[in-house]
Amino acid sequence: MSDLLDAPLHLEAPDGRNEVLLQEGARLPAETRAMFATQQAGERSLVFGLRIGSGPTTQVRCDLPPGLPPNTWLAAFVSLSQDLRLHVEIRENLRRLRLEANLSSAENTPEANGS
Repeated sequence: MSDLLDAPLHLEAPDGRNEVLLQEGARLPAETRAMFATQQAGERSLVFGLRIGSGPTTQVRCDLPPGLPPNTWLAAFVSLSQDLRLHVEIRENLRRLRLEANLSSAENTPEANGS
């Protein structure tokens, strides 16, 4: 098992944004952050994808509390362990929210889920 990431970790955002969160060769374990904003008042979920290299996309979904206004900034803290397990926590500072995200894959295999 290598302590370096052998392919970049990509974010696939709902707004079409596709960016590299961790570069190939990053030392593992690693943590990074992506920022999102709610688009409408009362949005109830945040959904985005994470993908290592050209592998399958893991869908990340976090249920949001009711009553959030539009343009509420949410930080997604993404941790990647040495054995490529993903963990995602969503934080919003004004209301001091800390929400665990659910990860799933269309293929539902341990490899597709990063485990």
